[in-house]
Amino acid sequence: MGPRPLSPREQLSVVMTRLYEAWLTTPSGGNLSVLEEDGSLWVTPTQIDKGRLRAEQMVRIAPDGSWTGELKPTSEWPFHRAVLQARPDCRAVAHAHPSSLVAFSVVGKALPLNQFPDLCRWLNHVGFTAYAIPGSEKLGQLLGETFATGCDAALMENHGAVACGGNLLEAYHRMEAMEHLATILLSGARLGELRPHSRVEMQEAREWMERAWETFECADAAAQPREELADYVRRAQARNLLGSVAGAFSIRHDDGFLIVPDGADNASLKAEDLVFVKSGRCEAGKIPDAMANLHAAVYAAHPHIHSVATALPPSLMAFAATGTPFDARTIPEAFIFLRSVPSLPFKARFNGILLAETLDARTPMALIESACAVVTGETPFQVFDRLEVAEFTARSLLDASAIGRLKPIGEEALEEIGRVFRL
Repeated sequence: MGPRPLSPREQLSVVMTRLYEAWLTTPSGGNLSVLEEDGSLWVTPTQIDKGRLRAEQMVRIAPDGSWTGELKPTSEWPFHRAVLQARPDCRAVAHAHPSSLVAFSVVGKALPLNQFPDLCRWLNHVGFTAYAIPGSEKLGQLLGETFATGCDAALMENHGAVACGGNLLEAYHRMEAMEHLATILLSGARLGELRPHSRVEMQEAREWMERAWETFECADAAAQPREELADYVRRAQARNLLGSVAGAFSIRHDDGFLIVPDGADNASLKAEDLVFVKSGRCEAGKIPDAMANLHAAVYAAHPHIHSVATALPPSLMAFAATGTPFDARTIPEAFIFLRSVPSLPFKARFNGILLAETLDARTPMALIESACAVVTGETPFQVFDRLEVAEFTARSLLDASAIGRLKPIGEEALEEIGRVFRL
């Protein structure tokens, strides 16, 4: 018997806490809603610390607009109702003020969905709504019109962002994916010119990622490697190395490998959720992450590699968004862990052989344009460590660009590092 489903009150409390802890909103900003079958709308209350909301503090709004609860409902609940009326296939709405999305909203720019298909596949279409005062009837009308066009999310001019979903977690995932993408694009713009792709290229990429898998019955539970990998996945998500639904981690096992499932919530991943893949087929009843082809190709070509991550950490992806070379010759640790980091074209996202030919014992990672970082190692810990070192290094390079030119470690010093650490 599985765990008891969370009530609407509990869903609002859990997801709002997560929204706040992910730096997607402030203690006073943002609001959430869940629609019940009878037309009642559960919403978060107004003027209370969003980082400490409890289930019993949520407010139920009846179909006639009357409400019950100890606290007042968010003043913006009318636009939640308008969005859900415009999208009757959805049951929840998330509204927040994430800083990168607000940056787009205050300059009046829509969020482009022409890079990073592994993020954009969760968004479908992001609209843009003209300004209206928060909580006003006009804002509800404008958002209703925007979502009636079929978009899953929208930026609100000089305000923030809204996302809807079949459930509250899906709405949250869309909000997070939007902010993740916006952060990458803003960081990339600091480095150089972004490299967008055509609508046809993005659609072809999405169709490729959603292909069907042949399956087989899997009797081996492989408890130990599953537990180890699930722990690193959750940890990588908490450190912003993996998104909640973007990026993958795997470990070699027997004649195949274990990998995260497609579209699963990495923050709450359990060992039993992982998918066993071998010989181009996957464990019955599950679907592996859309990046599984890259992992399979790397394992097939390199017996010394026992763990792989394909991740989209935002600072590192700024380099992938622009094709800017990523130079790990910053501090000894970065060079020792990462060595040279080649950049591959966008087509490598769908060509595991091209990726595998690039990697070797002296080249443990690579960047794929508009796609991901591929990090390899002998253990999940080594992969996790390299990935975090790479993201820290990328962040340092982005910050350094604001104050001067990079002065990488010289060739003589690199040779000395090589001798001392036997590289």
